[in-house]
Parts: sequence; C-alpha cells; structure tokens
Amino acid sequence: MLRLPKRWLKGILIYFTPVRLGALFLFVRLFLDLNTQFSQNDSALNRHRGDLKRPSLTALSFVDVLRPDFVVLEFVPGMFRSNVNREDVEDVEEYREHIEAGEMKLVLKILRFLGYNVRGRIVNARTYGTPQSRDRFMIVGTIPEYGPLNWPEPTHAFDKTRPPKGRNIRRLTDHLKFQIDNGTGKALHKVVTVEEALSDLPHFDWETPKPLTNEERESHKRRAEVQHIPTLPCEPDGIWGYEEDVFEYASPPMHRFQRVARKDLPYCDEKRFQHYTKHLPKPQVQNVWDVPFLTDADYRHLPQQRLEFSNRDPAGAKARAGFQGGSYTRLEGKGYFHTITTNVGPLAKQDAILHPHCKRILTVRELARAQGFPDDFAFYSTGDNMQDYLNQIGNSVPFGLSAAIGRAIQDLVFQKWQDEKN
Repeated sequence: MLRLPKRWLKGILIYFTPVRLGALFLFVRLFLDLNTQFSQNDSALNRHRGDLKRPSLTALSFVDVLRPDFVVLEFVPGMFRSNVNREDVEDVEEYREHIEAGEMKLVLKILRFLGYNVRGRIVNARTYGTPQSRDRFMIVGTIPEYGPLNWPEPTHAFDKTRPPKGRNIRRLTDHLKFQIDNGTGKALHKVVTVEEALSDLPHFDWETPKPLTNEERESHKRRAEVQHIPTLPCEPDGIWGYEEDVFEYASPPMHRFQRVARKDLPYCDEKRFQHYTKHLPKPQVQNVWDVPFLTDADYRHLPQQRLEFSNRDPAGAKARAGFQGGSYTRLEGKGYFHTITTNVGPLAKQDAILHPHCKRILTVRELARAQGFPDDFAFYSTGDNMQDYLNQIGNSVPFGLSAAIGRAIQDLVFQKWQDEKN
C-alpha cells in the first residue's frame, strides 16, 4: 500500500467541490476529506437516487491507496435507507430480501478493516453557525495513534427544533452504534438568520419584463431613493446583478457572521464578489417580481392563469397534497435558509430562494453566505458557467460544520504532540 511521507505537513484535501479550511489543517500531517457528491445518490432531493453507481466505494478506494491519518465523509441521512439487494438468495435457507442500510454498513466495515477508529453523528449545520437547516450524517475516521475523535459540541442554539427524527439509530454493525445528539444542553450563540447573513450585501430588484404602470414606477423610484434598492437591467447576455468594479457593501458589518465573512477580504489579491443571479425565462421573472413581501408568500399569491401547469394542474402532485406551499417561496428575514442544492430556481424542489426584501432570487454570493463561505472565497468555471458555481456551492459541506470538525482534528493532533513531548 502507498503511504505518503511524514514530512507532508499540510493537510491534503481531496474534494469534488472545494471547501477552504485554511490554517485549521496546517497541523494535520495528512487529511483526506471526501465530500460526498457521494451523498447525492441517496438524497430525497435527487430525482436519480437509487442509481447503482456508488461513489462512496470510489471514495474508500482513495482511502485504501493513500491511507491518510484522518478521513471525513459526509452523507445525507437517507443513507440509512439505502438497502443492498442480496444476490445469493437461492444459496441460503434464511435470508431477507435486502440488507437494511447495507451501503452504510459496508462503508463502516471497510473503514474498520482499514484500521480506523470511526465516529459518526447526524448533525444540523445550523447548530454550527451556518444560517441554513441542513441535516447530514458525518463520519470521521482516525488512525489508532491519534485515538477517536471527540465530536465538536454545537455552538449555536437551534430554538424550537428537535434533532432529526429524535431517536437513536439502530445498531449498524457488531462494533458501532451511532446516536443522534438529542440532549437539551446549552449553546453559546443564537442561530444566524437570513437577515443577519445578508443585510450588508447591496440590495437590488430585477427589471420587470412587462411595462410599468405610473404607480409601479413611483414605487420603484421610492425603493431606489429611500430604501436604496435600485432596479438593475436583465439583459439576455448580461449580468443580472452588480458588476465586480461597481460592487460596494450596503453597510459596515452589522453582525458577527458578517464580520467573519469579510475579515480576510482586505488581504485578497483578486476580489470576486459574484453578486449576480441566475438567468430565468421572462414568465418566471415576472412571477418572482409579483410575489408579495409577506410571510410564507409563494405561488399561491400569484394569478392562477400565470402559473405553470404543474402548479395548477387539478390532478397533479400539488393538488393531491392540497396545494401546499412550494414554488416561488419568499424567504423570511428572521428565518433560515432551506437546504441549498445545485438546482436553484423558483420551480426546483428546494424552491425557497426568493430574497426577503428584493424582487429577485438569491445571488451567487448570497447562496455562498447561506453555506457559510467567506466573501474572499471565489468560485471559478471555464466560460463563467453559472451552473458550475451553483454546483460548487450546493455540493459543499457548510463552512461552519467543516471548521468545527477541523478544530476537533487539530485538538487530536495537538494532544498527540503533547503526549509525545511529555
């Protein structure tokens, strides 16, 4: 087996979508973080879930070859519903049609076979300072000389919300049992809201595709002069938002989250704020523009004749569900972001992406803030492909959760250094 030399001081981050943890990994000899695009295979938001391709096994092959000191894996909780069908049913007298949570059992047993101590927990990123509700099952493997990881305690209180499903997870292997952290402890900070995450970024409205009435024209003039919310053009070949050379923050940092997001910006050689939105068809732009600034406002506040067929089909899925909320959902300033995905749009499964105070959807920078990325973190793509930016954001591990795990790993390395010194 290949084992990289110990002189490698900085952690190696193998990532399908990069998340920068900076100095946290400077003390880690070798760190391998296999962020799961792997989790998409079992996500309830993935229309192609159940595909037989198993990226988790590809990830574990990297672990087998590189043998890092630390392994971090991220899965959606749906991984526990990922059953493996048996193919030897004719060769055994007693069998079940499938092995319950078979893929998860396989991942855990492989890590144990490779010699790792394994710790896992279902966590919500919001309890680690990210303004987004995002449940994930995290696994951290450590080699024996470091000992098992002490899981980082939540730093933010998630008020009026129980942990996912609120129960223990059944034993998956003969050696391991994972538990949801459903205690009633205290946390130092209150959770970060949408308003606290975004208020210092400049506001703007999309230009409406329909002619404005005199009343609407006056309303737009007041929004620009009094509320400092200008209307920006939406040209087919242009940027729907602010150009990099005219971007200015709307205010000084008004919250600790904003101060942390902006603290390294003065030292950044190239500033890419990317405060612009995805392009949408004109009918969708008009619908977004007309959703009122009300709590829980969505497609139900729009004229029915303007709705897409899926939103008004009397025999469709929305009708069978009683026309509950969904498409064109406007975020609440005092609430939190829903799970950020790669499919961003008012008709997507995760459709709560209308800005709480502006007539538009969220920009690239605002989506990055929802994941906890600092403002000096830029997204790149060949040809400036917007979908590539959204893929990088939606597939990443939330920054606050990543940083918490990084600090826990740093503590292990420091403790080992202390033990060797003494």
